[in-house]
Amino acid sequence: MPGEYSVNMRKYDADGTPSSESDSKCHCSIATGFLLLLFAILVAVGVGLIVHFAGNNSDAVCKCDISGLTPPSETSDCVALAKDNNAEICGACPGARVTTTSRTSQGTTRPPLTTMTPPKKYPLRLPETLSPILYTVSIKPDFYSGNASGFMFYGHESVLVYCKQNTDDIFMHAVDLQIPEDSVTVTEEGGSSNMFKSLEHVQSQQLIKISLSSTMMAGNNYTITFPDFSGPIRAEFAGIYKGSYLRNGQTVYYVTSQMEVSDARKAFPCFDEPNLKAMFDITIVRKPNLGAITTMPKIIKAQKIQMGIFPVYRIRQVGEEFLLKTDVGHCSFTDEDEPQGSASVHSDIIPAPESDNWVIGNTEFHGYYRVNYDERNWNSLINQLIRDPTMINPLNRVQIINDAFSFVRSGELNLNTALKILQYIKKERSYVPFSKLMKEVQFMDKLLKNQPVYGKFQKFMKDSLKQLVTEYGFNDDGTNYIASHMRGIALKWACYYGVEACTTQAQQLMSDWMANPSVKPQGINPEVSETVYCTAVRYGGETDWNFVMEKLMVENVETESHKLLKALTCTSHKWLKAKMLKSILNADIIPHPLVYRATMYAGHAFPEQTWDFFRNHYNDLLERVGITWFGRLLKQVVGAFNTQLRHDELVRLGESKGDEKNAEHDIAVELVKNNIKWMKNVDLVESWLKGLGY
Repeated sequence: MPGEYSVNMRKYDADGTPSSESDSKCHCSIATGFLLLLFAILVAVGVGLIVHFAGNNSDAVCKCDISGLTPPSETSDCVALAKDNNAEICGACPGARVTTTSRTSQGTTRPPLTTMTPPKKYPLRLPETLSPILYTVSIKPDFYSGNASGFMFYGHESVLVYCKQNTDDIFMHAVDLQIPEDSVTVTEEGGSSNMFKSLEHVQSQQLIKISLSSTMMAGNNYTITFPDFSGPIRAEFAGIYKGSYLRNGQTVYYVTSQMEVSDARKAFPCFDEPNLKAMFDITIVRKPNLGAITTMPKIIKAQKIQMGIFPVYRIRQVGEEFLLKTDVGHCSFTDEDEPQGSASVHSDIIPAPESDNWVIGNTEFHGYYRVNYDERNWNSLINQLIRDPTMINPLNRVQIINDAFSFVRSGELNLNTALKILQYIKKERSYVPFSKLMKEVQFMDKLLKNQPVYGKFQKFMKDSLKQLVTEYGFNDDGTNYIASHMRGIALKWACYYGVEACTTQAQQLMSDWMANPSVKPQGINPEVSETVYCTAVRYGGETDWNFVMEKLMVENVETESHKLLKALTCTSHKWLKAKMLKSILNADIIPHPLVYRATMYAGHAFPEQTWDFFRNHYNDLLERVGITWFGRLLKQVVGAFNTQLRHDELVRLGESKGDEKNAEHDIAVELVKNNIKWMKNVDLVESWLKGLGY
């Protein structure tokens, strides 16, 4: 009938079959139907509110069931978010299943509701933002005692990278590596400010993600440092793994490595993709009674694998052709009675250059190896560098420098050849090759400083750097970032070696600042400020030293504090050096976070005096810097020692500590041993300088 709706209500018997009774109908008006509908909506809203406010009485379990994470884990952050109805944004449990079990007011439990958290997106391949240049890695395997299933290795690593595109994140490969987050540092080359913000392990994709506090800028070099990491010595043939054999019925273990195809990431954090090739400097730490070998000949010397884990190419003249020969192998850690292995050899022929020409192997670092040449080609390359280095690609200039001095350290090349490369310093204007040159100079400088030949070496360096001061000067308009870097490193070394045009300008800038402390002169820009401070203190007296100390006491910017702190160690006065060392133990002057750097800088500047201070205040320093950093500090303090006397003092210090001897102590001893062995080259250096008229 009009104004009514009719609903058939068919009856059912108790067994569920339709009743035989006739159908009945229920009639209601439109107004009555509207009121019933409104009542139903209000009931639904009320139930929803009750469920919402009772939600915090739920239990939530975050099950990370994604591939690569076993067994399933529970994350407290994810649980908290799930309880608060935020399961969909639970970033702590990427790609996870969040299961929420709610309790009613009567204490009964509802069935679990499962939602899928959208996974975070990570790259399948490494972003094309960074390119590695040099890995410096130290690996210490511990397989000497205990259950073989618990064997571990411990490492330290720094990676020099080139930034190709601006980025706020670093992605690297790492598998089953324990990396303490608070130890990682990311610094711009030539700088000291740590850009590290946080570390995230992306186990499902064998990645780590390093978030930065500031942007890495394209065109610059940066160093990523992992001071401490560790991992398992594996049973399978991947990364760093163990093997064994029987000797007199006893199981003897050895440790070796396999880095193919994607197994390097199981040994140390790296950019583990075929197109990201780099140079390696690998150090192996082992007990003195054991040996360390590689299938590359003559690589191991004084317990250091100079060539790393990559092939070594040699180019030598054979008749009218050049023979390119590679000995391919991997680093090994082995018991001394273990067979020495054999090298696999691959040969290729390239045309021989004419007498006035040269040939370069591994152009622009496309290959994963070092290159050694015969004497004729080395001389041709070096002569070209001296005449016009721009005829050789900057990357290959870095390669030539790095390969030559690495082969010297491994005994593959005479030092005379490498020394000739230093004669082109005055012609180099590219930051990366120049910084590599000065790194080699710095190593020689610290070992020659107490030798009679040092005056001649200092004069050679002074003459080599004079022109750079004229070209660059201290004024920087900031328009060319790379040029600013080059200016900074050029002036640093020019002032260090006493180029008058450099030291005079630096002292004048400091005098202007001291005359008006509230206004820093424009010439003291960030790239040269450390050089200005250090030069003023070196050539000044107590007034200059006190001025820098006063600035340090009120400085709040970390990078500036480091520069001022380092400048305090540049003094030439022994009593001010003693004052500096005494300040390290005064927390009101040098706060605990700066104790490591203060002692390290002092060790670099005046090692003998700092060594006495280190031994006399061993426990105080250990308490202030902690056991891990203390071991590194020891290596910094003794890094320039090159006499048997200092070696023996270092050994006795370790013996006096017994079982409490720092884990890095033996590494420091080996470092000093290597320095002592290098000293046989002093006569070669003097002969070379004499040939140049010094």
